[in-house]
Amino acid sequence: MQGLLQIVRWISYAALLVVITAFGALIILSLIGVCSSLNEGGIACATPLYTLIAQYAIGVMLATVFTGIPALFAMLGVYFLVRDIYDRLRDGKARPPSDMSMPARAEAAERAAPTAKAGPLPLPRLILRLFLVLVALGVFAALISGIVAPLG
Repeated sequence: MQGLLQIVRWISYAALLVVITAFGALIILSLIGVCSSLNEGGIACATPLYTLIAQYAIGVMLATVFTGIPALFAMLGVYFLVRDIYDRLRDGKARPPSDMSMPARAEAAERAAPTAKAGPLPLPRLILRLFLVLVALGVFAALISGIVAPLG
């Protein structure tokens, strides 16, 4: 199960990277004004390189908006990223590597926090995590709506 979670984590990170680069490319191309027409009907840019970048960005944007699959994985990537950053800031170090065996992982966790008890998160930490995830999703939704609205 841990291996499947790691695969989903890396796919989510990759989707987050693809979506962010595509939307970033759209923002940059529209800000510098090298593309006179930038929509799904036709792309007209100053150079073939800008046209290629715009085609990639529009393709990712359309797949994200209409299918939602890249957006879903990107949101999972945001969740994993926020969780990993939060864990690193809280612990001051990274978690045990996922390739460790279960006994070695349990021993490493016991050495790292000998007084840690298994169980649900305390309410303030749970609320903080939910708040961070909701803020990240809100920023992502604002980014999508800010790019899609001017193109329509």
